[in-house]
Amino acid sequence: MPFGLSPACGFGAMFTSAVVRLMRSKGHTVVGYLDGFLVVGNTYGECLRGHEHLIWLLRDLGMPVNKDKCELPARNMFFSGSVFRLYSFLHG
Repeated sequence: MPFGLSPACGFGAMFTSAVVRLMRSKGHTVVGYLDGFLVVGNTYGECLRGHEHLIWLLRDLGMPVNKDKCELPARNMFFSGSVFRLYSFLHG
């Protein structure tokens, strides 16, 4: 970076926000935090399409994607220090 690492956090936040906006403009529900993204949908297929579109978009923008850190859609997800359980939302 031309001015050292001090502006890196700001650039990272702007990049994440831009990716979230692009994904939402394509109809996907996405949450971004630091360098992570959570794709949400009503069905497994909707989540999977969003997941695939996000990976394609990140690669198209020149960002490396570590497939070992990517998770396919599931009922229980760990994201940014929290566990999301779809089953508990549906059945109390």
